[in-house]
Amino acid sequence: MALRVRSCCVALATCAFLGASGPAQAMDQSIAVFGGVSSKSRYLYNYCCPWLIRPEADFFAGIAYQRRLARLPLGFSVGVELGAGSHFGMATSPQIWGGGYLRYNGFPWDHHLRTTISYTIGLNYATTVPAAEQRISVETGTPTLNLFFYLAPEISFSLPSQPNVEMFFRVHHRSGLYPRISKSSGASNVVAAGIRWAY
Repeated sequence: MALRVRSCCVALATCAFLGASGPAQAMDQSIAVFGGVSSKSRYLYNYCCPWLIRPEADFFAGIAYQRRLARLPLGFSVGVELGAGSHFGMATSPQIWGGGYLRYNGFPWDHHLRTTISYTIGLNYATTVPAAEQRISVETGTPTLNLFFYLAPEISFSLPSQPNVEMFFRVHHRSGLYPRISKSSGASNVVAAGIRWAY
């Protein structure tokens, strides 16, 4: 399965190359690389109050491809994301994910600093369950799952003179949405930063 994850990374890079070589200049596609540290803090704390995170000796690196599907009124847009990456440190956990996103771009200060916020929802498959999820499973006596829901709130910034290059911060979250969806209370959070190239 690790070979499949590496193949997925190559496929994502190929998508970016093929898209960049085409005639479209609407910046509807992008490729991003990011990395971060696992956090014991609650999911929303990692996004709203990153200075309060409780880091673990576990890290994550990933690559993601996005394609905007439609622009909506009031500065909103929707699209899809495909990604692959891996935890390393406490345990090696290769994973792939896919989902849809909703993005907002229309802040009044964008002529000084372009800012977007987005939220991605989808599914994430890990070949090996991340260490944080294994620990929670032991503590709560609930099962671990390789296939989990994926959530990724994000904020990004770019210069008006270079709108195609963004710096972003996101929470890379896996969970079973216990107890509403699954019987697993396992969850893992990565507080991450990265760079995205749009084309």
